[in-house]
Amino acid sequence: ARARNVNPLLIRVERPGPLFLHWQFGLHIPIQPVIGRDHLCDLGRITEEGGVELVTVIRPNNFDPTLPAGGKLRAHVQAVADNGDSKAIVVEISWDGMWAIGSDEMHGHLIVKEVKGTK
Repeated sequence: ARARNVNPLLIRVERPGPLFLHWQFGLHIPIQPVIGRDHLCDLGRITEEGGVELVTVIRPNNFDPTLPAGGKLRAHVQAVADNGDSKAIVVEISWDGMWAIGSDEMHGHLIVKEVKGTK
């Protein structure tokens, strides 16, 4: 069955949560789309200041979304819909602060991986 009115949530960052994430190309789809197959959301972006910033729909005053160069964080992410929730996953993000033009080179500097066996 298709999931209705789906929101991707950042449910924990080893800091307070949950926070809504942005759907990729979110200006061109409903805020809470009906999902029948894979659909991407944006977890973060690299800022001009040289850090990685988690991109949430709203930003509470007590939440710092930035990961500075040399930093590492774990984000707990889950899709929540009217008719069911996905399994939550844990994603570890590490950033050494180095920028590279090519995506192959960038993979060594900005590392995003799922961490298995965590809750």
